[in-house]
Amino acid sequence: MTSPQWANIVAFIFSFTTSYFGQRHITFAQNSVKSERKAFLKFIASTALSFLLNVFWIHLTSEILNADPNFAIIGMVLFTPAVTFVTQKMWVFK
Repeated sequence: MTSPQWANIVAFIFSFTTSYFGQRHITFAQNSVKSERKAFLKFIASTALSFLLNVFWIHLTSEILNADPNFAIIGMVLFTPAVTFVTQKMWVFK
């Protein structure tokens, strides 16, 4: 059986490239980016923040609350995407 953290790491690695190109060329295509390199580095930071938020949700549910780690999905679905979107819209692709 795979631990929740390993599943989180694998999902992060596979989604990173697809997410950058999708956000850059579809979601925020209308935004003019002055430096592709800076946008990419900011995207890495934004994505790292999202990853760490998901690590936090798993840690909170399984280690602190001693609950089923599947409850971490609540924070991962409701909070992390909102933080990621705002960060990318207001900072990464501005």
